[in-house]
Amino acid sequence: MNLFKNIIKVILGLVRALLLGLAAIIVVLSLFVLHITGSRNMDIRLKIRRAWCRLGIAVLGVRKNVKGNIPEGGPYLFVCNHRSSLDPMFILCDVLAYPIAKYEVKSWPVIGFGAQLSGILYVNKSNKESKSETKDGIYHHLKAGNNIVLFPEGKTHGDPLTIQYKKGSFEQAAKAGIPVVPIAIEYKDQRDYWRHIMNFAKHFLLRFGKPVTHLDLSYGKAYYDKDPLKMLAYSQQFANQEINNIRSAYNVSNKTSSRNLVSS
Repeated sequence: MNLFKNIIKVILGLVRALLLGLAAIIVVLSLFVLHITGSRNMDIRLKIRRAWCRLGIAVLGVRKNVKGNIPEGGPYLFVCNHRSSLDPMFILCDVLAYPIAKYEVKSWPVIGFGAQLSGILYVNKSNKESKSETKDGIYHHLKAGNNIVLFPEGKTHGDPLTIQYKKGSFEQAAKAGIPVVPIAIEYKDQRDYWRHIMNFAKHFLLRFGKPVTHLDLSYGKAYYDKDPLKMLAYSQQFANQEINNIRSAYNVSNKTSSRNLVSS
């Protein structure tokens, strides 16, 4: 029975991956047309990417519950805890921003080229020069009025709360005089966390091969302090508190569902 369920999951996951890929090709072609025609309007490109992200969560069967007010205007440094490699997609549905991604994403077919055309900063974590260039890029983009989205934990994980946030991006925000907006993301099914036990392709097929994926996104209030460590502490404390709140709500929901099943 479990084997049959896994086969169904893989088939549904493959279909969803194919649809997502086809949509990505259309988006990349649109962005390429803008590029070769000389359009430098990044706002349009960011909105095209946002439309693809919104289509993506529908294709993947994601049910996203958003809490808090997403601040308008900007620029802001949006920082979030990290559960899955698809976390950026779920945030970029809401905000127009430049994400920070690992350098390997640049070589991904279609996605890498599309990300480059629509605005992204890459970082090679094993290269000190690359990390320094990325920090400079964060500073200059914030000063230019662009929002940035990043995950200061530096990797996905399955720990109950956050792991230590890295301070580099907070230093750039403090230097640029730009506030930080903390975000917490949490999945109802903890098996949706990518713990690096299996490769991401297999993880994607099994986890997004189920009918529905439930997740919560919680946005905090913008906060600025000239001391980057205070902004870091504020952001990490917010994420930990919201993760606890979301998990508590999930537990109550699960208990209620169990009682309803018993009573029926």
